[in-house]
Amino acid sequence: MENNKVQFCMPYNNDINFIDIICDKYSKNVSSLYGSFNNDGFGGGRALSSKAEFTIHSIAPVISKLSNHNINFNYVINNTNLLNREYDKTYQKVLFNFLQCLQENGVTMITLSNIYFIKIVKRVFPKLKISASVNLKIRSLEEFKFVMDLGIDEATLHYDILKDYKTLVDIKKNSAHIDLKLIPNDIYIMDCPWQKSHTRMQGAHGRNKIVKTPYFSYYRNKCVNIRHYKADEILKAMWIPPTGLENYIDIGYTHFKLLDRLATTNWNIKCLDAYIKQAPVANFEEIAGTYGDICTNKVPAEYHPKDDEIYPRSKLEIIPKIDSSKGSSVESQKYYISPQHPNSCAGCDICKNVTKEIIFFDSKKRLQAIKNNKKWQNYITKREFIERLNGDYEQHIKYQ
Repeated sequence: MENNKVQFCMPYNNDINFIDIICDKYSKNVSSLYGSFNNDGFGGGRALSSKAEFTIHSIAPVISKLSNHNINFNYVINNTNLLNREYDKTYQKVLFNFLQCLQENGVTMITLSNIYFIKIVKRVFPKLKISASVNLKIRSLEEFKFVMDLGIDEATLHYDILKDYKTLVDIKKNSAHIDLKLIPNDIYIMDCPWQKSHTRMQGAHGRNKIVKTPYFSYYRNKCVNIRHYKADEILKAMWIPPTGLENYIDIGYTHFKLLDRLATTNWNIKCLDAYIKQAPVANFEEIAGTYGDICTNKVPAEYHPKDDEIYPRSKLEIIPKIDSSKGSSVESQKYYISPQHPNSCAGCDICKNVTKEIIFFDSKKRLQAIKNNKKWQNYITKREFIERLNGDYEQHIKYQ
């Protein structure tokens, strides 16, 4: 069921062909693209590999093509760990010079996750639109009002409220001129206890990508492994299959942000197609931005001889088949975003029952992955591993 009122914010993977496809075929449904340079000194989440030549010099032609089709480019600075440098005048000057350069090259919107950055950027660059990052964790009407009062122009609400009907409705009613976005294709564990540590590690690693680290994958692996133990956590997780999008459209949400900047153009277009058409997907993991590897056809990471040692994904992650096209899945999605859905899982067995019908693991591989994860998590915490990995223990831990 295609809906032309629905708009998508798409990831830029540094493929100019992706821009051409979006402009030629999807300009009615894509309102913006988002991305960041690999080493800009600030950090923007899933940055491209150091070999990807996406820089301040290459951004102008990209923006020019997009603007001809009324599509904006949203530059991402959503580092959650700046070591208080945001209050340093010299660091602020570097930021302002960088933003001035972005603006001169056609950038009209930036994503920020630092409250103080929002305040000072709004003052110095009044024409630059500000998007509040999902990392600000807007999960209530009160949190939304606070960030809105800072002068933002749009906000991506946090995953935690994707199944909270009342909060979503309340925020929408009070959003005024603010555009609200939801991220539907990230299997985010409900009430994830590792999320804060994960984003802080992202921030630290974003400042020094040369240093190899297993700890970034450590937090990812925690979420992956809980799915191995408890398959119903996949359904409890905060994601929306394409067939579930209409339930959010019904309460006024028409803007969605899709992952993944590290995926191929074909993968991203396939994902966009599915969500535009709100079509059933027999293997949801094929369009889940942070779930899977071979299934999602991700762009191969820049090779490093010790990559397999850092995170041997084929041994640690077993991807189940997730058939979101079945009636039970569609019906459960309607239930998740309805006034009847409880805030607590206590006493509710919907996810457990539906899991048996739509999620299928290879049982032997699943048990082996659980064993492998235990060994790996224990192994990487040993000092000997760190020393051998980087040859400089202190540099690796301190992220100089």
